[in-house]
Amino acid sequence: MVFDETYFKSSNYTNYLERKIRYKKIAQELIAYLSYLKILLPNSKLLDYGCAVGFLVCGFREQKYQCEGYDISDWSKEEAKKYGIEFIPLFERKFDIMFALDVFEHMSDIDIEKALQVFNPDTLIVRIPCSTDGGKRFHLDISRKDPTHINCKTKQQWIDFFTNHRYVYFDCVDLYTVYDTDGVMCYICKK
Repeated sequence: MVFDETYFKSSNYTNYLERKIRYKKIAQELIAYLSYLKILLPNSKLLDYGCAVGFLVCGFREQKYQCEGYDISDWSKEEAKKYGIEFIPLFERKFDIMFALDVFEHMSDIDIEKALQVFNPDTLIVRIPCSTDGGKRFHLDISRKDPTHINCKTKQQWIDFFTNHRYVYFDCVDLYTVYDTDGVMCYICKK
């Protein structure tokens, strides 16, 4: 399936383009939380990996943070330009923090490994629909119904995956806008 206009205006979204305010609130809350933990500093380089049209990027930039966006969707790339967002190319560069919110379930392990190698983030903030039955099926109906959700793991399997990629510190993120549940892993992973 292609991540085109139809995907972002239907599928698991009622209409992604109506979520700008929501992502602005997510950015504000993440800024406060990550600053409190001393993970986010004023000069931190941020990447929203799988940023769709870049609403989270906009939220961070409005608060004067250096944030870039990357997505594979050609439709998203064109739509993001309307918000002043140009996606970065896929080549090696270092980021302090990489956000991957609702992205890794769409990717193979090999593609995730490539992204981690290319962007080499010290801290990874992930939100990933997950399994509670050993990785056989997603816990939430909405995740099971999306045919682009191809990578199904339990939270522990995801932790093991990230541990194999040099991440050693893991902590749940439980905020108002992004939070950990039985069916969704929302974690800070830090080297």
